[in-house]
Amino acid sequence: MDFDTAWPNHKKKVEIIASNLKRYSALTTTEKDFLDIDEAREARNQSYKSLTQEETHNERAKYLGLKARVSPDLYDRRLSFLRDRCVPDCAEWLLRDAKFNSWLDISKTTLSWLWLQGIPGAGKTYLAAMIIDHMRKSHRTLFALVNHINKMSLTALSVIQSLLFQAAEDDKELRPILVETKERELHGNTEHAARLLGTLLATAGETYIIIDGLDEMEETERKILLNHLAEISESSEALRILICSRVEHDISDMLNTKAMSIRVNDRNHGSIQVYVDHRTRSLTASREFDSDTESELFSLISPLSAKANGEQSCTISLLSKANLYLTSFFLMIGMFLYARIIVDNLEQMGSIDEIRSEVKALPNDLTEA
Repeated sequence: MDFDTAWPNHKKKVEIIASNLKRYSALTTTEKDFLDIDEAREARNQSYKSLTQEETHNERAKYLGLKARVSPDLYDRRLSFLRDRCVPDCAEWLLRDAKFNSWLDISKTTLSWLWLQGIPGAGKTYLAAMIIDHMRKSHRTLFALVNHINKMSLTALSVIQSLLFQAAEDDKELRPILVETKERELHGNTEHAARLLGTLLATAGETYIIIDGLDEMEETERKILLNHLAEISESSEALRILICSRVEHDISDMLNTKAMSIRVNDRNHGSIQVYVDHRTRSLTASREFDSDTESELFSLISPLSAKANGEQSCTISLLSKANLYLTSFFLMIGMFLYARIIVDNLEQMGSIDEIRSEVKALPNDLTEA
């Protein structure tokens, strides 16, 4: 923050200090007792406290007004939606991963970018949500959960605006940088917003940025976003960036040389088993099955995770025999999504006999489907 921006916020404080110094000087050069000096000290403290409260109120009002006019999507609702549907422990494999922990450690001279890539339906977005929650407990973490349903989130400018206001929400000391900027440029100039984010992060210290769903943005927009993040990253040694997306050629061209990569659908087999077992326990808890039937259910449903593993064996929606025409729609859906569709279907069945029949009819791979 330059002098011209900072000075107005501190001028009144300096004036109060100067006034207090004059008062103390008068007290020390005249015959005043200690009570007078104590009263002067109390008056100084009260005037400074009142000024600080007034400044805090005014700065907060300016910030909230700017935030209301820009109206950034902070992605909190999206994160809450995903959090409520996450199964505990499904991210443990990533938290123990050597590449992830190397990326996490700012002190290590390693690549500052990490790319979580995978096929559609591999659980990348839920994994990103769990990592965001984990990171926010002990690190400054800014994030974007891009979704094609929310068109406003599909521009580079909207993502950068979100990151700016998230940082200001977490650290009030950063708000003056936002408040003093040219509002019109913040509204409609992506390059200006990116420079502002770079300035803000340069003073913020250790920061992590997580972007999920980059592939859902239009190609030009995601290229603009990646270019700006790359520029910011080059000027900030305390910044780490995690991208979560499918493998698209343009994303690969930009990330292959600057990011460590982890292919999610090659690593999450254990997480799928955790998910299927969790859903099976929920299914048995909602029905009045005896212990033998519960054991049978686990033996029937648990192997679904094996069928959900691998790109070629997790691509079918068995909603019912009458809905087999939908299978072509799910040919490219994999892994977690496959397991979820199957278990969702089993939960709709009324008897153990129906569940037995449906599970036995499941295809072993795409060829059988």
